[in-house]
Amino acid sequence: MVENNKIELSIIVPVYKVESYIGNFLVFLLHQGYRDQFEAVFVDDCGYDNSINIIETSLSSTNINFKVVKHCENLGVSAARNSGLDNAIGDYIYWADSDDLLEPDTVEKLFSVIRKYPSQKLFSFNARHKNIGDRDLKEWFWQDGLKEKVSSTYFLQQMYNGKVGAYLWLYLFHKDIFRSIRFDNGSVWEDAIIIPKILSAQREIVCFNDTFIYQYLLRPQSITQSLHPQMDNVVFALNQLENRLYPKKNEELYNDFVYYRTRLTMTLSRECFMRTNNFGRLMKIHKKWSKSIPMVNINTLWNIRKKRSVFFLMTMKHIPSFLYLLYKVKFLK
Repeated sequence: MVENNKIELSIIVPVYKVESYIGNFLVFLLHQGYRDQFEAVFVDDCGYDNSINIIETSLSSTNINFKVVKHCENLGVSAARNSGLDNAIGDYIYWADSDDLLEPDTVEKLFSVIRKYPSQKLFSFNARHKNIGDRDLKEWFWQDGLKEKVSSTYFLQQMYNGKVGAYLWLYLFHKDIFRSIRFDNGSVWEDAIIIPKILSAQREIVCFNDTFIYQYLLRPQSITQSLHPQMDNVVFALNQLENRLYPKKNEELYNDFVYYRTRLTMTLSRECFMRTNNFGRLMKIHKKWSKSIPMVNINTLWNIRKKRSVFFLMTMKHIPSFLYLLYKVKFLK
């Protein structure tokens, strides 16, 4: 039973076809402290498996505050996150994926920074990761020079250049942030789309690079491991983001953003080639992407001497089938 006057933190977890993994997530959820001050919001996105039953059976006899929000049909992870927001009662929002793991003391660490910085709305942390089958978790090491409190502009520049991560589970958000910013339904890599929006709307962020709060497990069924139905629309979504944040194409950080969006596209392109043998589908996706790439992006990359990124975009525009070989020999990474 959730007592509204006590809940400060909502952990929102979309759930879709994870009956093989959700039990492990719940084990680590049950390790958390501050049980009277946080809630877990599970959003059932209609996977039609045993995931929700496992959640309800595992937690109903515990003192974990939890709720299950049910969709009537499969709407996708972005819609699930929006539903979680609509039903969350905490002042702070933390996002987790149901096939990953929290650290045993994640909630304790989150409350520690909430208590230390009660007026702050945005925090970043670190995580450990591994491929399924590997024995040991590895630590990410982001930009060493980040102090605890930095401007969001500086942080965004570091993120655009790959020095900090654009994953939701690396961040803690005050719920007020989401009053004007929501997830775009059906998007791919919605983390990489929404985090720049959030950072652009904030003045500063508090960073804890030495604080590990999450375990990211790369599984065969992860979105980046298969062709998402909306993969065709990735470049269109990036165009929308570019027009929203940098409409004049000459603002501060515009060059960094172009490099960021090109790296995202290249990563998704490589994953497409590595994860499927459906060559016709691959060519259809890449041809649609190539028609949507703004020429100003290519010119910008050329001017800032990102020649490999220029080569990628030009290859995608003219001979996308050649990309497979370039990924195989690791010329493009």
